[in-house]
Amino acid sequence: MVRSALENFGLSEYESRAYVTLLKQDSLTVSELAYHAQIPRTKAYSVVRSLVRKGLAELLNKKPTRCRALPPEENLENLVLLEEKRVKAMKKEIGRLRQIYEEVRKPVDYVNYKYMGIGAKALAGKVSEMIALSRTSVRCIVGSWGLRVLSECKDAVLNARLNDVKLQIIRLWSYGEDWREGELLPGFDVRVVRYPLGLNVFLFDEHTIIIAEEVTGRGVFIPSTEVNTLISTGLFKRLWSISMPLQNISTILSLKDGEDALELLDPDGVNQAFVRAVASTIQDEETVGRIGLKFIEELENTMNVTIFRRPLDITLPIILSLLTQSLGEESFVRFDPLTKLINIEAPDAKMLIPASIWFFALSGVLMKNETPLIILQNAPHPDEHKHILQAKISAKSAVNP
Repeated sequence: MVRSALENFGLSEYESRAYVTLLKQDSLTVSELAYHAQIPRTKAYSVVRSLVRKGLAELLNKKPTRCRALPPEENLENLVLLEEKRVKAMKKEIGRLRQIYEEVRKPVDYVNYKYMGIGAKALAGKVSEMIALSRTSVRCIVGSWGLRVLSECKDAVLNARLNDVKLQIIRLWSYGEDWREGELLPGFDVRVVRYPLGLNVFLFDEHTIIIAEEVTGRGVFIPSTEVNTLISTGLFKRLWSISMPLQNISTILSLKDGEDALELLDPDGVNQAFVRAVASTIQDEETVGRIGLKFIEELENTMNVTIFRRPLDITLPIILSLLTQSLGEESFVRFDPLTKLINIEAPDAKMLIPASIWFFALSGVLMKNETPLIILQNAPHPDEHKHILQAKISAKSAVNP
């Protein structure tokens, strides 16, 4: 009952569990809190940070870190006042939304959205204005220029925190620049990624977006839910998933030669380096097949794909197409459905097998279908800077290409 009541104050289920548990204890470590409050360990730290931001808990300067509850009266009353302000703002919005609803009633084949250009000097003012108007979230993808813009929006950011607006920032780092350039504002959930976007993107709630050039600082203001959603799902979520939390970066940089580790923030480059390392080491087709079999099982489990369970005549052309694409324009992959021969030519004489995850997937799928891949020829041609591999699909069972 108490936890349900706390949810009325804007606390999530996990936050409510954690706060009630802390009220019953003098102090707990985060791990102890996760156990007693029945919160997943992966969520416990974020829950504690949220309670601290809301003034309901504090962290004790001990090792390991401990937390304890703060008295509920004053801070919960502040939450009530904030909620009352939010309700008043919502009521004001109803009239404006009603007007929009009445104006847009006829179906159309396209929507002509209005946008507004913003000069470099006016950009910080517009970003600050939109942060102040945001009610749920502010998400940013920024380079060094974007960070300087945000540093000029301190007051708006602090007010957004008081209104419990979720603040997330992705710091784009490029080789040769100081990733710490620009002041990182308190209250942002900051992550760092190496990604040469060349743009600064500011997403406000789910309905507005500002895009600004990194070099000139000029931007465009677009009041569009559709554009906001496209950028959010297609770019922000992707970069957020491959970025590294700022605190982890700070830990790495405190170590000797830690700055070199920023080069490793490019997940595509790191993954490709690993694939090339494996491809230049393994040449036994049975080992390749076992790795490939495990690989397609992981794909099925993590990505919920079922293509590898389909008949081989359906799966094989798809994997061969993916293999061809991954090896690049200077490579080619040919399959002869009559002889069941596969010829692969790649422009890298150092590889023992093609440096592509899809070659492993091909071997795994064939092993799963009890038609393993038998390598007939596997030879580098240093003079021509290429590698040629010829393999045959075993005839244990028929393959209908």
